[in-house]
Amino acid sequence: MKHRVFLIFAFVLLFLISAISYLPASVVVRWLPNTSNLFIGQVSGTIWNGESMNLQWQGQSLGALRWQLNAWRLLQGKVDLNAELYGAAGLSAKGTLGIGFAGLYANNVIADASAEKIMALGRFSFPVPLNFAGQLALNVKAFQADTAWCETLDGNLNWSNAVVLHLLQPGATRGRHYARDRF
Repeated sequence: MKHRVFLIFAFVLLFLISAISYLPASVVVRWLPNTSNLFIGQVSGTIWNGESMNLQWQGQSLGALRWQLNAWRLLQGKVDLNAELYGAAGLSAKGTLGIGFAGLYANNVIADASAEKIMALGRFSFPVPLNFAGQLALNVKAFQADTAWCETLDGNLNWSNAVVLHLLQPGATRGRHYARDRF
């Protein structure tokens, strides 16, 4: 009798492990909380190794997202993703993102984006009409945040070929100013 109970328990455990291992990412995406700002579409693969071919933020396309979930970190109480964002004109990124008991974290994140793309994604408003041009390069070695504050941030942001265009008043000619200093 004990032998049968053990076999049934082992079979059920093996079935659950297999079901979780091969769980389609498209099923998991349907369980995520619905948000009007973020759209994740055309999902393929598993939760461990998957891809979304249509990622959008506030109606703006971010391109495709590829991820690998680190199973070892789950045993440590963390959700740890190696992620890569690619395919959108003027935007690419890759790095390690996660969440644990201490909050959100990111390591070795490298992102490149055009200033125009960042302005479109952020929907910034200024007291005078401004347009930005150039290429932004972000390198974050380490980031840690708890629920309310940034605890650690080690990285740099470079803005190459920086241009700020402004129109101060109706009828004024456009001004073109080049940033000479590194921020």
